[in-house]
Amino acid sequence: MTSRLPGGDVLRIVIKQSGFRVRTLAGRVGLDVRTLERRFAEQFHTTPKAWLIRERMSFAPPLLIEGFSNKEVAASLSYTHESNFCRDFKRYFGCTPQEFVHMTDPLEFLSHFDSKLSGFDKCPELPAKAE
Repeated sequence: MTSRLPGGDVLRIVIKQSGFRVRTLAGRVGLDVRTLERRFAEQFHTTPKAWLIRERMSFAPPLLIEGFSNKEVAASLSYTHESNFCRDFKRYFGCTPQEFVHMTDPLEFLSHFDSKLSGFDKCPELPAKAE
């Protein structure tokens, strides 16, 4: 029997402290990277990298709404380059960070992504796939 990963809230704290890096996250929870990948697949049906990107994207919109620049948001989310943050943001939300900021109602726009962003919190363990 495999041991379980910590819950979403604990993992969220660990990733913020570890700079959103898979290797560092693995070390902080006492696993090697491949074991972490297997546990994520078993427990959450996703990869650690995909989960980290989703978590980064959940932190980004509030910072942008507060008026932080792309560069400041990228740095706070441990991106090495602002362009990588902008690329991930556009892939995830379908618009650039600055297009998002200049929307008439960015919070309404975010409501379309709410279930995607907060699904991890609402369901600490996803049901097994039907065979």
